[in-house]
Amino acid sequence: MNNQFDYQNTNSAAYNIVPPEDPNKRSKAFSIASMVLGIVAVCSCCCCCGAYVFPALFGVLAVIFAIVARVTSPAKKFTGMAIAGLILGILALVIFILLFAFELFMFTLPEEELENMLKSLMGEEAYQEYLDMIGSMAETDAP
Repeated sequence: MNNQFDYQNTNSAAYNIVPPEDPNKRSKAFSIASMVLGIVAVCSCCCCCGAYVFPALFGVLAVIFAIVARVTSPAKKFTGMAIAGLILGILALVIFILLFAFELFMFTLPEEELENMLKSLMGEEAYQEYLDMIGSMAETDAP
């Protein structure tokens, strides 16, 4: 049988060329993830009032991803995005710790000291307006 396609003489390796995988691809992905999580962590420190879990979680993940990016990079060095993610993640963790410590301090104050502190910060008239506003809000919420 005479085929016009002779498969035995073709070099199949020449037709199946697969480009080699970029060795930096994995560390670049972790660097980008670290930087994005660091930015989100710092921004959520200011925006998420009372939900301090998000900045802490995102900050820890940013630091972890920066370290993983360093370990997986061929040169075993931090890239610019990994450094940014590491710094922003650490900054978010510091802000989280400070805000949490401040909140704990405010909850441990006796009511009289808290009242005196608010009067000195706000002024007597503003503090009285604040109390009136809180009282009117409580009246409208009551059934």
